Parts: sequence; C-alpha cells; structure tokens
Amino acid sequence: MDIRDLLHVLAGPKYDDGNGYLKRGSSDLANRLLPIREEELRGLLRSGTLKVVVYGLGLVGSAITAAWLRFGAHVVGVDKNPSVVERANKGLGPMGEPLISEAYLKGLEEGRFEATTEGDGESREAKIKFVAVPVSWSSRGLEISMLMSVIRTIASNISEDDVVIVKPTIPIGTSRKVVVPLLSSSGLLPDDDFLYIYSPERISAGRAVSDIEEHYPAIVSGVGPKSLDFARSLYGLIAKAGVICMKSLEAAEAEKIYEGIYRDVNIALANELAIIADGLGLDFEEIRTAANSQPYSHIHKPGLGVGGACIPIYPWFLVKNALEVGVIPELVLTARRMNDNMPGYFASMAERYMGGLMGKRVAVLGLAFRGDVADKRLSPTYDLVAELLKRGASVTVHDPYFDDDELLSRISVRVTRSLTEALRGADLIIVATDHSEYTSLSDRILISASGGRPLVLDSRRILNPAMFKDLKLVQPASGRKVK
Repeated sequence: MDIRDLLHVLAGPKYDDGNGYLKRGSSDLANRLLPIREEELRGLLRSGTLKVVVYGLGLVGSAITAAWLRFGAHVVGVDKNPSVVERANKGLGPMGEPLISEAYLKGLEEGRFEATTEGDGESREAKIKFVAVPVSWSSRGLEISMLMSVIRTIASNISEDDVVIVKPTIPIGTSRKVVVPLLSSSGLLPDDDFLYIYSPERISAGRAVSDIEEHYPAIVSGVGPKSLDFARSLYGLIAKAGVICMKSLEAAEAEKIYEGIYRDVNIALANELAIIADGLGLDFEEIRTAANSQPYSHIHKPGLGVGGACIPIYPWFLVKNALEVGVIPELVLTARRMNDNMPGYFASMAERYMGGLMGKRVAVLGLAFRGDVADKRLSPTYDLVAELLKRGASVTVHDPYFDDDELLSRISVRVTRSLTEALRGADLIIVATDHSEYTSLSDRILISASGGRPLVLDSRRILNPAMFKDLKLVQPASGRKVK
C-alpha cells in the first residue's frame, strides 16, 4: 500500500474530488488499514495525522496520556472533572506520580496536548480512542456506568477506521457482550468498519508510566484478527518489554483478573501464616525469607489489609463470572474475607495491649494504601479507623501526602501532613502504611511529639526495634516479646 493512500485513509473523512482522495463508505476500507508496519504507524502518530484521545485522566488515563506524549503523539485528554482538566492544562498530573507532569508540559509547549471536559468533538476528531475510566464494585454490584457513558459517546460519533481501546479491568465477557454491541449500534461492523481492542492496564501507583513503557509486556486482544494485528503494531511502539497477544477478548479480561486475585490470595495466606507465627512466638519475616529462597515459594508480606482500586475489587468480578457458570469460588472468597478482617484484627490487638480503647487518643500513621504513593483508594486505614472509633477511641490520621479527606471528615477524624500535630497527646500510635519516612522514627521522637509515653503498634514491621528502648513497641509476628 502506498503510504499516501494510508494517510488518506487515516486522516479523517475525505471524499473523492478527482485528486486521489478516498471516498468514505467503501466496503473494503478497513481492509486497506491493515497490515500496517510499525514505522508507518510511528510516522502517522508523530505527525499528528493520527490523533489520540484518552477518556479519563485518573492514574491510568494520565499514565497512558504521558506514555504517548513521550512517544511523540498528539493527544487530547478528556475528563469530566474540571479541576483535573485545569491541572492538566497547566502541566500538572496526579500528585506523586513521576514523568506525567513533565510529559504534559512538553506536550503543551509543543502543541501536542490539551485537556477538555467535552468528549464529543474529540471523539470525532481522534482516530485512536483509549477508554481509561474506572470500573468498580459496590454493595449494589458492578459499577460500570462511567464506562458505558464513554462508550455511548464514542458510538454516537464513531466513523470507519476508528480504533477503540478499553483499558479498565472488567468482568470476563464484558467486551463482547456489552461494549462491542453498543459500539455496533452505530451501524458499523467490528473488525471491518472499526477496530476494537481490549488491553488491560498493568500499572502500580508511583511508577505507572515506567510500568507501561518498560516493566511489563502489554497484554492485547482484539474482536477479530485485524484489531489484534493493529494492537500488536500499536503497542509495539511503546512497550519495551514486548506485547503478548491473547487468543480472545475473554482471555485478556481473565488474565488481568487472575493476576490480581493471585496477589489477594497470597496476601491473605501471608496474613494467616503471620497470625499463626505470632501465636507461636516466631519471626515470620525470617521464615518467609527462608521459604522464598526455594524458587517455587513466593509468600508475600503480611500487613493491615489490601487497598487500592484493583486487588480488593477484582475478586468480585470473578465471583460474578463464577456464579454465572455454577461455581462457588471458595478460596477467592476466603482470601477476600481474611484480608477484609485484618483492620479489625489489629484494632483488637491494640485494645488488648492498651487494656481498652475507650477515651484513648490514637494517632494512625498512613492513609495511603501503600507506602510512598499518594493513593488512598480503598485503603485499609479507613476500616482501621472505623474499628478504633467503634471501640471508643478518638483518632487522628497522619499522611505525608494528604491534609484532608472527605470521608474521614464526615466522622470527625482529622487528617494532617503534620506529624507533630497528629502525635500530640497520643496514647497509642499505629503504623498503618509503610511510608519510608516512618522508618526513621524513634522513641525519642515519639515521646517528644506526643508529650507522653504512647504504645506503638507497627502493623507493617518497618520500625527499627533498636531505636525503641524507652517505649513499648509491638511488632506482630516478629518473634520479639513485648515488655
């Protein structure tokens, strides 16, 4: 295929005027799109002939946007939150997420990036459409309304040769049963008139862009062979770790769910083994390290529980799928229950060591669900706070990344970046998150800041016992007797 013809196909609606422009509506138009060599695709993206739109500028969407901006593409970010859009247009990405703000700024300076709250126009203009809005689970079941809203927007503006790429983790079968039929309601045929790709995000907070570009292979699938071929070519441009092509949309959907559930089950196992080790007076970390020297052992670290928008949610997607085929996923449910119970376990431990929590002042260190990230979504700290309040304590939460929280403010719990403020008057200090700045804490610092001699409960085992000679330090499953 002549590259000029390819440019005409991809540039947008053109009509034959006798000068070689292609007429829309030819039945074999999508066939002319593929195969496409990566070098041709690279030129189309970097020239701006082939534009990219990303729906959703949260952690996933902003990382995707940054990755393609860093590649040299022309990108429009769409988000319904005006403050997110305003920040993006100033070159500001999510807090604590490296590389994104730099990519935004460079894209803005070079005229290759803008953010907007309006998705209709961008859906018509951009040929490659990434959908990166959240799909979640609640007591009401699957929460998929945001994804459906974006897909409806795309369906109402879709044209031939458009490429739709869905990124959020979704229950198995959602692409084929829900998303593709909605896109096809436009009258266009999948894998003929438009391409549909499901490629689950595989990122961790604090390193999202690097994960996309370097750390993990991209998982891709297509509604048909043309979609899959294009996915392989597209992701081959930015995924240095390679591209894994799945045989079906369902296999790609299952892959992401399975890798998350593996971690949830493994963490639950670690928590249970640590509880047993604690009862036996053994050092769990010593045992875990020795066990993992065997190549088939991959015991995770125990802790306060599991947080984030991924691992606590994905098991419920699989439960939905399993029940649909008459299977009760007992191990998955047991693991979820184990991890959900850990905040209560630590609150009960604190109550036991304190001789009761009624009227006690508790400083909880860490709101983020994981150390050194500015992400508090579904953090187990929320459940820990609820358990402490239920036992009659008053609670203040410290986190170096947050100075307020809407949910905790509703129950009169203060969140502060000031460690001194959080510790003032504390009877009990609980380390909930493994932020690196907590590792240097000592009894001297805590006595000075609290004005007393609080009990310290380290749920993450990150404190150095040698620095606690004058305070009682409880580190469960450490093998150390509490004096």
